[in-house]
Amino acid sequence: MKRRSILFVVVLIAFFAISAPVPQARLMAQDTPTIALTIPFAGAPFYWAAAHGFKDEGERLGYNVVVNNAENSIERQVGHIDNYRVTNVVGAAAIALDADALVPAIEAYMAEGHPFFAIDRDIRGPVSALLVTDNVVAGKALGQYVRERIDGPINALVLYGPVSVVPFVDRLNGFLSAFQDDDSFTLVGTPDAEVDPNTALSIVTTYLQSNPEINVIYSVTDLTNSGAIAAVTEAGRMVPASDPAHIWIIGVDGNGETLQQVREGTTDASFSQYPYMQGVWTARAIDYALQGMGDTIPSGLFFGGDVVTPDNIANFPTLWGDIEFSQDIAQ
Repeated sequence: MKRRSILFVVVLIAFFAISAPVPQARLMAQDTPTIALTIPFAGAPFYWAAAHGFKDEGERLGYNVVVNNAENSIERQVGHIDNYRVTNVVGAAAIALDADALVPAIEAYMAEGHPFFAIDRDIRGPVSALLVTDNVVAGKALGQYVRERIDGPINALVLYGPVSVVPFVDRLNGFLSAFQDDDSFTLVGTPDAEVDPNTALSIVTTYLQSNPEINVIYSVTDLTNSGAIAAVTEAGRMVPASDPAHIWIIGVDGNGETLQQVREGTTDASFSQYPYMQGVWTARAIDYALQGMGDTIPSGLFFGGDVVTPDNIANFPTLWGDIEFSQDIAQ
């Protein structure tokens, strides 16, 4: 992980050095070249933060910027990429609904000489680069957080998601790595909560009835936190951390709803990501590639994050989840 961090810093320095004015050669070749981003669906604030970062920076660099919402349809997202090819969009990116399904469309697009980048979720194909939170680090940081605070056995329920979503896999593996060789740790289950709070509510209710020893609930995405909170509250376990009956609720994302939960004390910790900056650097990476320097861009640009808790949240002057990102930029 140290190698990744050093690499990312070096790349940022290189980007800063070349990302000022828009080159005249590019403007002469095409008056207003277009770059584009396709996102999976509207329900995740992370996507809108990344989309705004992409749009803001792309426009600053002199591009026309298109953002498309796939509305949870793989076919629609494939259609977006096909359209980028036929309309000569000069560079594009995706937060992919599926790691495999987009590959043929991306290959056809890149065959025309265009760069294509993956944000947040890996794509099992020859993309120019992946810009993503280091999700292994995110999961491990949360695992270490609860390990430091629970004096005794840890019995964890993980609210998982589709195994096709690579960040979810990495977040689970990172979390489990914090408990290697720890005989006091038990993984009670990894049910698929379907990125849905109502499903999470039903799952946690059932698990707490049959496994009252559960004292940690880890959501691989904060979008299921509210369901876990409701179930814990109904079970009479929403008590202070000093109470042995307390269930530690933790997760990854740091969206606005979660930050409010942290402030209220119903969520114990969230790994807050940097989605806006991922969008910014994706636009810069496209610009860098279009200037003929794509070979110097590493295949992976990994972002960090912050473990935000009720004790430290006031120390952060700005968190992405506290910013209202509109959805009206998408087509």
